[in-house]
Formats: sequence, structure tokens, C-alpha cells
Amino acid sequence: MATPQNDHIRDHLANERTFLAWIRTSLATLGFGFVLARMGLFLREFPNLARHTDAKVLGRVEVGAEFVFTGALFLLVGTILALGAAWKYLRTRQAIQQDRFEPAGSSIIAMATLVFLCGVLIIVMILARGLLPEPVIDHHQPGAATPIE
Repeated sequence: MATPQNDHIRDHLANERTFLAWIRTSLATLGFGFVLARMGLFLREFPNLARHTDAKVLGRVEVGAEFVFTGALFLLVGTILALGAAWKYLRTRQAIQQDRFEPAGSSIIAMATLVFLCGVLIIVMILARGLLPEPVIDHHQPGAATPIE
């Protein structure tokens, strides 16, 4: 038979599992941010693979800069998720102890919106990278590249 003591134990264990799920999400976001940032650095280091043969600048934006920026953004989001997970865990723990739990509402919508916007950002970056003109090497000037017109 369930007792109030057992119910509290079950609630606290569920709170800990939820906290650990948020920490896993935070770690995955941090890892993805690291991969994106490294991809940007990779594109800078290997200009031929970045479809640019001389300088590491395409127009006024460095090749791969969008990946470094987005990777840093994901690193920031992952860090904030870890802090938010700890805050939510402590708040829920206190609510369980005081028998006054309120389900999440706006935080779920905010997280879904954030994930959606990050996904759209990555899609736009990939499509923009695929739509950039291919450079043409001017053989009269070694290392010079100009876009196809």
C-alpha cells in the first residue's frame, strides 16, 4: 500500500530522473555545438574544401564563420540548459517537499521554440553554403579565386 512517505520518495526519484534527462540533453547540445564550431574551423583550415582557394575570406565573412558562430550559440544553449536543469530540479524538489507542485507550462513552449529556431538556423546555413557560387581559379595569379558569374 502506498504511503505519503513512499509517494514523496517516488516523486523525488522522478525529479532526479528528469534532472538527469535535462543534463543529457545539455551534454548533447554542448557536443553538437563543439562539432559545429570544429566544422567551421575545419572549413577555415582547408580552403579548397570550403570552395575557396586563396584567402580565408569570402566577401566580408570568413569561410566557416557561420558554423563557428552557431557552434558557440549551441555551446551557450547547452550551458544554459545545465543551469536551468539544476534550477528546475531544486524548485521541483522544494515544491514536492511542500506538497505544492505545479506542472511546467511556459518552459516547455520556450524549449520547443528554441529547438525549432536552432534547427531552422542550421538548415539555412547548410542551404546557404550549398547555394554559394563555386570559385574559379585564375591560373594567371597563383592562388587567386573568383566566383563564377
